[in-house]
Amino acid sequence: ALAGEAPGEGSAAIAARVAAARAVQRCGAKRVGLIATEFTVASGSYERQIHALCPETEVIAAGSPNLAGLIDRGETDGEAVDAEIAARVREILRRGAVSHLILGCTHYPIVEGRFRACFPQLELIDPAREEAVAAAAALGAADLVNPAAKGRFTIYTSGETAVYEKVAAQLALTPPDSVEKLSL
Repeated sequence: ALAGEAPGEGSAAIAARVAAARAVQRCGAKRVGLIATEFTVASGSYERQIHALCPETEVIAAGSPNLAGLIDRGETDGEAVDAEIAARVREILRRGAVSHLILGCTHYPIVEGRFRACFPQLELIDPAREEAVAAAAALGAADLVNPAAKGRFTIYTSGETAVYEKVAAQLALTPPDSVEKLSL
């Protein structure tokens, strides 16, 4: 929420799941795929948000027990990543045809290119990208955009910092000011 506002109905609260639901609404799909961690799939949080905006849309979800861990270890290409992507997306496609796939874990956009290589027919929905676009629009509407376009870029991770420094370079991001490891 913006300063002085409480999250909820009518506020500028932005969340990845809400942003994904809005993307599903914009694309008009009656059935979408969702790949996320097993925990996220079991929580039903994406389905609830999508059904709040698109009650008729069917969500076919598959939880990946391994993909986030592979990415955390720096394995962003190769056989293991492709095999995990293929197994989970085929599981979704066996249960129903989809044209759009939600990348429901913050790690998954790091291997977006692998998803595209394995399943070029699918339109990918990146909730983080959708959330960033929505946040930029909300900040612009509230006249809170930093005209100097300066700030700090810090990556926080529970994984190894060297992995995320490498990933930032692979994604052609502005080099981070720092990469910090969080203890969970």
